Amino acid sequence: MSTGWREQEYKRRDVGGLCEYALTIQFDNDRNKVTSIVTRLTGAAAQMGWLGEEARLYVGVALEEALLNAVIHGNLEVSSALREADDDAFERLIKLRQEDPRYNQRLVTVEMSSCREEMSWCIRDEGPGFNVARIPDPRSADRVGLQSGRGVLMMRTFMDEVAFNPRGNEVTMTKRRKSVPSDVMDVIAEAIAEMPGELALGR
Repeated sequence: MSTGWREQEYKRRDVGGLCEYALTIQFDNDRNKVTSIVTRLTGAAAQMGWLGEEARLYVGVALEEALLNAVIHGNLEVSSALREADDDAFERLIKLRQEDPRYNQRLVTVEMSSCREEMSWCIRDEGPGFNVARIPDPRSADRVGLQSGRGVLMMRTFMDEVAFNPRGNEVTMTKRRKSVPSDVMDVIAEAIAEMPGELALGR
C-alpha cells in the first residue's frame, strides 16, 4: 500500500436521490492521516443531506477519537497512562512502535454505511483489544484533572449509539436522523471542553 491509504466507495440512488452510501477506508499507523480521513468521512456523510453542519462537527470529534484510539492504543499498543508522565515517554514510544515491524504492519479499517435514517461507522484495529468495562470514568474526582481518558466519553456523547465487540478492537458508532437537539449537544460539548487538562486523544 504505497500511500498508506486505500478506499472503496458504493452509492445507490432511487427516484428520491441518494438513498444508500458505503465507504471503506483502510490506512496505516500514521496518525497524521486521521484529520484528512475524518474530513473524508464527514464529507461523505454530508451527501445524504440530513446531517447538519453542527452534527457533522460532533461526528467528526467522535471519529477522530475512535481513529486515534485505533492507531495509538490499538495497533501501536501505547498506553494513555504515559501521557501523565512529565517527560515525552508517550510520544517516544509511539515513534518507536511505528518503526517496529511487530506493530507497524497493522492497519486500521473504517467501514461507513448510511441511508436516509441512520449512519454508522465501524472502526477496527489489529491490536489485542481492551476491556471497555474497565475504563474509569474521567469525570470522577480522582481523574478529572488528568489529560487522558476522555475518548470513549466523547464518542458516547456525540453519537447516538456506541458498541464495542467482545475483543475490544472494534467499535461501531451510529448517528440517527432524529437525535438529541443541537442546543442540548452544545451544552454537553461545552461541559466536556471545560474539564481541566487537554482534550484526551484516546481511551
